[in-house]
Amino acid sequence: MKPLSRALPTIALLAVAVAACGSSAHHGTAAATAPAVGASSPAPAAPVPGQRINAWYGGAGGHDFKKIASQAGLASKAYRSGGMAAMGRACGRFAAFISSVQQAPPIPDAKAERYYSLALTNWETGAVDCQAGATAADAALLKTSGEHTNTGTGYFQKASARIVTLLRAAG
Repeated sequence: MKPLSRALPTIALLAVAVAACGSSAHHGTAAATAPAVGASSPAPAAPVPGQRINAWYGGAGGHDFKKIASQAGLASKAYRSGGMAAMGRACGRFAAFISSVQQAPPIPDAKAERYYSLALTNWETGAVDCQAGATAADAALLKTSGEHTNTGTGYFQKASARIVTLLRAAG
């Protein structure tokens, strides 16, 4: 079989994008505290956007992001090794992790959450196609996987830039 380097997913690009963004994150939530019925003191103020993004960033969101970076790195390593079986397994693990992240609480910023959701959707599709393409040594499916991965990476970069902007504004 001839090398499929042009058709293989560009998970390496994902790993570079993840590493370049530092410790951005996805998912986690900070709920506003509702006033107690009959309480005599005023209810605490709802967290301001900067507090919410900081809480998300320091919590489960940061953990998920680091895990995504780790999984992307493993998939990238498998890609570079050229072994179809190893790549298929790494892509399968990446797809499974992305599915679990999609169930987590959202980023507390609608714009960042939208970008990140689109990134996860595209990455999951790319990872599933990668797994199937690697199993079948199907160059067309691997090419499609790469296209989804690239699209997801673009959305991830937008989400990361938004998160960085919010964190800087929060001081």
